[in-house]
Amino acid sequence: MKRKWFVVYVAAVLCYFSASGDAWAFSSFRFAVLSDPHLSVAGPDSPANGVKMFKDSAALLQSAINEINREKNIDFVLVLGDLTKDAEPWNVDRFKEVMDELRMPYYLILGNHDISPIDTSVRKKSPGVTRATMIWTFQGHGYQGPAENWSLDPVPGVHLVGLDSVMTGDWGGRLSDKAIAFLDRDLYANQGKLTIIMLHHQLQPYTRAEETGENDFNKFVLYNAGEVKELLSHYPQVVMTLSGHRHLSTRYKLENSIAYFTCPSTVTWPMRYVVFSVDDSAITYATHDVPAASEVWEQARTNAFNVKITQWPRTSETPDTPEGNRRLAKIMKAEDQKDGQIPLVRVMAASM
Repeated sequence: MKRKWFVVYVAAVLCYFSASGDAWAFSSFRFAVLSDPHLSVAGPDSPANGVKMFKDSAALLQSAINEINREKNIDFVLVLGDLTKDAEPWNVDRFKEVMDELRMPYYLILGNHDISPIDTSVRKKSPGVTRATMIWTFQGHGYQGPAENWSLDPVPGVHLVGLDSVMTGDWGGRLSDKAIAFLDRDLYANQGKLTIIMLHHQLQPYTRAEETGENDFNKFVLYNAGEVKELLSHYPQVVMTLSGHRHLSTRYKLENSIAYFTCPSTVTWPMRYVVFSVDDSAITYATHDVPAASEVWEQARTNAFNVKITQWPRTSETPDTPEGNRRLAKIMKAEDQKDGQIPLVRVMAASM
C-alpha cells in the first residue's frame, strides 16, 4: 500500500514540475518599448511645440528607430499607443513610414489620440480616421483581422496580448466586457507561456493625483483597473503589463507577482524609450534618452515646466513654485527607476 502511494506521489510531483516547466520554456529575449510618439508632420498648420514636442515629433521617433536598429539582438518592438496627434490621415501614413524602417517586427495598440477626436470647441478641424481604419492599416503588427484586441507569440514560449482601452469621446480608458472576456479566454488557453500584457491606460496609479483624481488625473488610470487586475491575478504566467498615456519616465509597481510598468513618451521631456531583456532569472530594463539636438532638449524641458502652455495642470503635489518644479522634475524623470532588474522568481512566485 505504501509503495502504491509513493508511486502516486512521484507521479504527481513529476506532473507538477512538467506543468511548471512549460511556464519557463522560453529562451532569453530582448524587446524595445516606445510610447506616445504623438506624431505630427511638421508644416505651417501643424501645432506648435508644447509639453508635446509636435513639430519635432517625427524626427524624435525617427531618432529612436535609428537607435533601436543599432541595438543588438532586439527581437521585437512594442508601441503603447497615441501614435499620432489626433489620427490625422497624413500623420498615420507618416507614422507607418517611420515604423516600417525597423529591422525587426513591431506590434502596437491604439491610444486615445488614435481615433477621430470629439472636440466641439475646435472649428474647421480636419477629422481623424476611425478605429477600424487604424486596425486595418496595421494588420500584421498585432492586429489579425477586424478585432481590436489581439494576441500572438512574438518568440517561442512567450505570449503577448494587446488590449484596446480607448473610449470614444473620453481620454480616460476602460476595458469593455468584450475585451475582458477575450482576455480571460486567451489567458486560459495560453497558461504554459510567459505572458506580457500591453494597453494604453495604466493599471496602477504612480502619483498622488492619479489616486485622488485631482484635475482629472484619475483618467490616466484604467477606470476598471481593479477588475482587470483581479482577473490577471488568477493567471500566474502573466509577469508584466506595459502601458503609456502618462508621459512619465519608466517605473513599475509589483503587485500579486505582476510587474506593472508605465513607459515614457518619445515626445515629452525627458523623451525616452525602454529596452527590456528577459531570461529565466530576471526581467532587466534600461531606459534610453532619445538622441536629439541640445536646443530641442532645452525647449522640451522648458515647456514641461511652463504652466501657460502645459496640457496637464499642476497639482497640489507640484505647484508652480521652485519646490513644486523640483518635485515635478523628480516625478517626470524617476531617475531611481530609470534602469532596473526584477528577479523572475518574484514575478513568477505564484506559479512556484
